[in-house]
Amino acid sequence: PVRSQVEPGYLQKRLPKFAPNDPEPIETILEDIHNDIIPGLSHWQSPNHYAYYQCTTSIAGVLGEALAAGLNVVGFHWISSPAATELESIVMDWLANMLNLPKSFTFSEGQGG
Repeated sequence: PVRSQVEPGYLQKRLPKFAPNDPEPIETILEDIHNDIIPGLSHWQSPNHYAYYQCTTSIAGVLGEALAAGLNVVGFHWISSPAATELESIVMDWLANMLNLPKSFTFSEGQGG
Protein backbone atom coordinates (compact mmCIF):
# COMPACT_ATOMS: atom_id res chain seq x y z
CA PRO A 1 0.00 0.00 0.00
CA VAL A 2 1.05 3.58 -0.62
CA ARG A 3 -0.07 4.80 2.81
CA SER A 4 1.41 3.19 5.87
CA GLN A 5 -0.98 0.77 7.56
CA VAL A 6 0.46 1.03 11.09
CA GLU A 7 -1.38 2.43 14.11
CA PRO A 8 -0.07 5.37 16.18
CA GLY A 9 2.47 4.18 18.73
CA TYR A 10 3.39 1.04 16.75
CA LEU A 11 7.13 1.74 16.85
CA GLN A 12 7.32 2.19 20.60
CA LYS A 13 5.99 -1.36 20.95
CA ARG A 14 8.69 -2.72 18.63
CA LEU A 15 11.79 -0.94 19.92
CA PRO A 16 13.50 -1.43 23.28
CA LYS A 17 12.70 1.03 26.04
CA PHE A 18 16.38 1.98 26.36
CA ALA A 19 19.09 2.45 23.77
CA PRO A 20 21.36 -0.58 23.36
CA ASN A 21 24.57 -0.57 25.38
CA ASP A 22 26.48 -2.66 22.86
CA PRO A 23 26.89 -2.29 19.11
CA GLU A 24 24.81 -4.48 16.81
CA PRO A 25 25.85 -6.02 13.51
CA ILE A 26 24.83 -4.06 10.43
CA GLU A 27 22.71 -7.04 9.34
CA THR A 28 20.61 -6.69 12.50
CA ILE A 29 20.22 -2.95 11.99
CA LEU A 30 19.14 -3.39 8.36
CA GLU A 31 16.71 -6.12 9.40
CA ASP A 32 15.24 -3.77 12.03
CA ILE A 33 14.82 -1.06 9.40
CA HIS A 34 13.12 -3.53 7.06
CA ASN A 35 10.82 -4.98 9.72
CA ASP A 36 10.12 -1.94 11.92
CA ILE A 37 10.79 1.31 10.05
CA ILE A 38 9.74 0.65 6.46
CA PRO A 39 6.22 -0.54 7.41
CA GLY A 40 5.71 2.88 9.04
CA LEU A 41 6.63 4.85 5.92
CA SER A 42 4.14 6.25 3.45
CA HIS A 43 5.49 6.01 -0.08
CA TRP A 44 5.42 9.64 -1.20
CA GLN A 45 7.28 8.86 -4.42
CA SER A 46 4.65 6.33 -5.54
CA PRO A 47 2.75 7.31 -8.69
CA ASN A 48 -0.36 6.33 -6.71
CA HIS A 49 0.25 8.87 -3.93
CA TYR A 50 -2.27 11.68 -4.42
CA ALA A 51 -2.45 13.22 -0.95
CA TYR A 52 -0.83 16.31 0.56
CA TYR A 53 2.00 17.35 -1.73
CA GLN A 54 3.53 15.92 -4.82
CA CYS A 55 6.71 13.90 -4.86
CA THR A 56 9.30 15.19 -2.40
CA THR A 57 12.28 14.32 -4.55
CA SER A 58 13.82 15.89 -7.58
CA ILE A 59 16.92 15.12 -9.59
CA ALA A 60 18.58 18.20 -8.08
CA GLY A 61 17.59 17.09 -4.57
CA VAL A 62 18.87 13.55 -5.06
CA LEU A 63 22.16 14.78 -6.52
CA GLY A 64 22.56 17.34 -3.73
CA GLU A 65 21.98 14.68 -1.07
CA ALA A 66 24.45 12.32 -2.76
CA LEU A 67 27.07 15.06 -2.96
CA ALA A 68 26.55 16.13 0.66
CA ALA A 69 26.67 12.54 1.90
CA GLY A 70 29.74 11.80 -0.20
CA LEU A 71 31.65 14.79 1.20
CA ASN A 72 30.61 13.80 4.74
CA VAL A 73 31.32 17.28 6.08
CA VAL A 74 31.16 17.96 9.81
CA GLY A 75 30.14 21.60 9.67
CA PHE A 76 29.42 22.51 13.28
CA HIS A 77 32.11 25.22 13.42
CA TRP A 78 34.26 27.17 10.98
CA ILE A 79 37.47 25.40 12.05
CA SER A 80 35.94 21.98 11.32
CA SER A 81 34.93 22.97 7.79
CA PRO A 82 35.57 26.51 6.57
CA ALA A 83 33.89 25.91 3.20
CA ALA A 84 30.68 24.55 4.76
CA THR A 85 30.44 27.38 7.28
CA GLU A 86 31.12 30.10 4.74
CA LEU A 87 28.79 28.60 2.14
CA GLU A 88 26.02 28.43 4.74
CA SER A 89 26.58 32.09 5.63
CA ILE A 90 26.50 33.16 1.98
CA VAL A 91 23.35 31.17 1.19
CA MET A 92 21.63 32.53 4.29
CA ASP A 93 22.51 36.06 3.13
CA TRP A 94 21.01 35.26 -0.27
CA LEU A 95 17.85 34.02 1.43
CA ALA A 96 17.65 37.08 3.69
CA ASN A 97 17.98 39.32 0.63
CA MET A 98 15.33 37.37 -1.31
CA LEU A 99 12.94 37.76 1.64
CA ASN A 100 13.78 41.48 1.95
CA LEU A 101 14.84 41.03 5.56
CA PRO A 102 16.71 43.85 7.31
CA LYS A 103 20.49 43.87 6.84
CA SER A 104 20.84 42.94 10.52
CA PHE A 105 19.67 39.43 9.55
CA THR A 106 22.68 38.88 7.29
CA PHE A 107 26.04 37.42 8.15
CA SER A 108 27.80 39.86 5.82
CA GLU A 109 26.78 42.74 8.11
CA GLY A 110 28.66 41.12 10.98
CA GLN A 111 25.60 39.97 12.88
CA GLY A 112 24.22 36.86 11.29
CA GLY A 113 20.98 35.11 11.82
